Amino acid sequence: MEQTQFKQIVAGLRSAYQKPDFLSTSQDLDMWYADLKDLDYKLLSLVVQKWILTEKWPPRISDLRNGVAEIIRLEMPDWAEAWEQTLKAMGKYGRLQPKEAYKELGDFTAAVIRGIGGWQMLCLSECLITERANFREVYNSRQERLFKQIALPDSLRFAISEYVNKNIGGQNFAAYLN
Repeated sequence: MEQTQFKQIVAGLRSAYQKPDFLSTSQDLDMWYADLKDLDYKLLSLVVQKWILTEKWPPRISDLRNGVAEIIRLEMPDWAEAWEQTLKAMGKYGRLQPKEAYKELGDFTAAVIRGIGGWQMLCLSECLITERANFREVYNSRQERLFKQIALPDSLRFAISEYVNKNIGGQNFAAYLN
């Protein structure tokens, strides 16, 4: 998002809430822009519009970032819909056309399928009830992780990942919980 677009969002929020101390200093604006600039302007505008129409208090940065994650959550299929699409793709492509199936299912569902053993294993399974349960567990877990990642700015997410990989990677995580 460009700074001019951010200023339009701020102008809308100020107009809607008319609080003299809301985003009133350049430090406030700089911090908000730094924490929101990685978001798509159109998507953030929709979140702000929804917020203005439904909330009587101005948002916090976390409210807006979580709002973006929530919109994406509402547009993604839930695990049952994704499983149904997977079963249809199994019938359409069989076990020998995983690339075509993955392309039709999308990156997220393809990653879930790889996480439970891959396309051919799924197609050859004799117990789809077990595979369905595994799919549900992995799908929901990855979806929750995705939404938590969306709620963080890219720069913070990368800094955390870099720190963990450099300082904790391969070690016992329990040592860091004390």
